[in-house]
Formats: sequence, structure tokens, C-alpha cells
Amino acid sequence: MNPETRTQFIRYVLVALASFCGQYSVFGLLIGWLDLYPTLASALGYLAGSVVNYILNYIYSFRSQHRHGSTILRFYGAVAFGFCVNTTCMFLLNEQVGLWVWPSQITASVITVLVNFWVMKWLVFDR
Repeated sequence: MNPETRTQFIRYVLVALASFCGQYSVFGLLIGWLDLYPTLASALGYLAGSVVNYILNYIYSFRSQHRHGSTILRFYGAVAFGFCVNTTCMFLLNEQVGLWVWPSQITASVITVLVNFWVMKWLVFDR
């Protein structure tokens, strides 16, 4: 990995941690207080975190100079992909493997961050 990509990846992970705060707050509220189905709560939390994720990745991680109109469309295409990765991982880990809700969500998030970095870098912000 070249130095620029490594720096972007580190920034991307920091942004992911910030967006996890929003995602996990929504997730925890939905499963803890509303007793919502964990996979649905995970999906809704992921979407909530995506708003923070876009703003911080545009400004901080990738320092994009592209217009928001076209960038945000590509970003939410990538979010849709990441949404599928996250939700599928959550379903498989929690409902098929039987892993407890929080370890399932954390593992799904780590997998999604690793996959989405490359999607965001090549298809959304650095194109």
C-alpha cells in the first residue's frame, strides 16, 4: 500500500469510528428500548451512520474536490453495497451461527469497513 493510500485508510478508519457512534447509538436504542429485530436494527443504524460517514470522508479522508451531486450518488451506491455486506454478515453471524448480537454487529462492521474502503477510494472519492 503506498503512503497516500495508507494515510487515507487510517483517516477512513477514524471516520468509521465516528460513524459507528451514530450507527451503534441507533442500533442500541432499537434493540434495547424498542426490542426491534437485530438485523433490521443493524440496517437502520448503518443508514444513520452513513450521513456522518459521507461528510467526514468527503472532507477529511479523501479530501475530495469533486462536486457533491455526482459524488453523493456514487457514495450512496457504495453505501448500498456496504449495507448489503453489513446486513448479510449480521444475519449470518447472529441468526445462522448464533453469535450474540453485539459481537455479530462489531464483526459485521469490521468486515464492512475493510471492503468499503476500497469501494470508496476507487469508485467514489478518488476516481
